[in-house]
Amino acid sequence: MTIAEAITAEETRAEIEAAWRDELRNRISDVENGRVELADHETTVAMARELLAGRKK
Repeated sequence: MTIAEAITAEETRAEIEAAWRDELRNRISDVENGRVELADHETTVAMARELLAGRKK
């Protein structure tokens, strides 16, 4: 890896980490402000199976 590639990779890594932090903040805000509703594992799996079953038809 060249120095330029290393610098670019580090900047890209930092940008990706910053984007994920922003995404997490947005998701937490959505939950806290009632814009989305959390579902437990069993409900989520059941919903996924239902959606997948609908695609097979």
